[in-house]
Order: sequence, then C-alpha cells, then structure tokens
Amino acid sequence: IDRKIDEELYSQTPEFAADAKAGIQLLEHAPPLIGVFSRLTELDATARNDVLDGLARRGPALVVQAAVFLRQAANAFYFGDDRSWAAIGYDGPWQQTSAPHPSSARYQRALEALAKGATP
Repeated sequence: IDRKIDEELYSQTPEFAADAKAGIQLLEHAPPLIGVFSRLTELDATARNDVLDGLARRGPALVVQAAVFLRQAANAFYFGDDRSWAAIGYDGPWQQTSAPHPSSARYQRALEALAKGATP
C-alpha cells in the first residue's frame, strides 16, 4: 500500500504532493500529542493503528486531517488492489483488460532509474 500511495503522490501536482508528504511527516512526530513518546514508525503495527486512531479522534485539527488523509488513502489502495478482493468477496471489474495510467508508467520508469543509481 505504501508504494501505491507513493505512486499516487508522484502523479499529483508538486503542491499536493508536498502537502501530503508534510502531513505524513506531521503524523510521524505527532504521537506525543496523545501521550505516546515515540515516532510513529518506531511503533509496532497494533500500536501504530491505536495512535493513528487516537490522533484522528483527539488531535489538533491539522493532525486529524493528516490522519484521515492517510487512512483514506490506505483504504482506497488496499481495497483497490486485486490481492484483497477474495477476502472481501469482490470478483473484480467487469472489464478485464486495462492499461496503466500514464502516471503509473512514469512512476515505474522513475523507480527503474533510481534502481540504476540515476536521478529520475
């Protein structure tokens, strides 16, 4: 899911991507706001979920917005991934063939360039 979110941010305007990345950084450092003295990524999965839930319920407005954005993005990309469909009883789209969005192709080329040590 994190790679899919990264791909989506790559395809957005620089302003939107910068705002989203700033929101993610805000969440990384926000756990002390609800009494958890750790970075978000240093917590195990259960604790991260509890902290994000707490931030979304009790955090300052900007933190709530960042938490809601991250959760909505994760949900959209999780349920949009065909690997999750069997678990939720979805048999897939009626149209079986699709072409990747042009931004997906650009993102893939950027990843390949990074893997080769080049700057995309």
